[in-house]
Amino acid sequence: MIINKPVCFCTFVFMTLLCKEALFASNWTAPRENAPTLKMGIVGSSFSLDIEDPDGKSKPPIQFRPNTMGRIAIGMEYLGAGLTIGFTQDSTQENQTRYGKTTGIDYQFRFLREENSFDLFYQKYSGFYIANSKDIDSTIQGNDPLIQRADLHSEHLGLQYYRTLNPENLSLAACFDQSGWQKESGGSWFLYSAFDQHHIDSESSLIPSQVSSSYSSIQEFQGGNFTSAKLGFGGAYVFVYNHFYVAGKLIIAGGQQKQSYSLGTENINRIIPTAGGNAKISFGYNGDSFFSSFNLFNDTTDITLRDRRLRLGTLELSLFLGLHL
Repeated sequence: MIINKPVCFCTFVFMTLLCKEALFASNWTAPRENAPTLKMGIVGSSFSLDIEDPDGKSKPPIQFRPNTMGRIAIGMEYLGAGLTIGFTQDSTQENQTRYGKTTGIDYQFRFLREENSFDLFYQKYSGFYIANSKDIDSTIQGNDPLIQRADLHSEHLGLQYYRTLNPENLSLAACFDQSGWQKESGGSWFLYSAFDQHHIDSESSLIPSQVSSSYSSIQEFQGGNFTSAKLGFGGAYVFVYNHFYVAGKLIIAGGQQKQSYSLGTENINRIIPTAGGNAKISFGYNGDSFFSSFNLFNDTTDITLRDRRLRLGTLELSLFLGLHL
């Protein structure tokens, strides 16, 4: 996928200027003026790329996974704008012999205001293995190397927008990024919209020859571009006791997806309905100078490929420690 860097940079600058005004609400307090927030953490991430039969009749599914030992992430928030960068950690040589090598990167930009919040993200993985290789190839035994696809790449770029309907009760920034202080328990409904693109590519078919008969309709699938626009709604609530908090957020959305991929000599371009959602739980301590947060995030996207399904999922556990400067 070709990322238009000037457009991304201009978007970042525009959103930063948009968010320079101070935030005000009754149940929470905005960051101190001209005082940045710094944080560092570890992220245990499980990204999945599964090709399967939606009805479960064709078995086994094909379960691609990156070989990652998690990410080290650093972040900063200032004047309502935030940036977090995550770097994947290399596994041991013994581990790479069995599962292959994966490289990855994760960028997240956030633009947070009282009622309007934006989230711009980019994630990339290169190098996968098939987690259930033994179900696909019966010759693989014990600690034998699993089926590896060093040529498989996955990229995900997107922009999300949240419109908080009860901004006096809840701050998404304070609850989930600790760039502010939620003084009392409260919740809010919010409107949601998103635009994102998944790009997947490889040098040969992603369907192993051992199970090609179960996936004959897409046996030449090597990847493609899948661009979605969604509208939805969600809700969030936070319980606060002194500086300790527990927060949860849930989103449900639907829209249209443009698909562009090839099956051999056949080029497929179509627009179909799509649906998805994500959820996040966060708890920790948010003091005047120091904060800690433990987060659980889950996101799932289903992509229809003829009579089969490509399911992309992310499950993340993260721990961050930070300072209000």
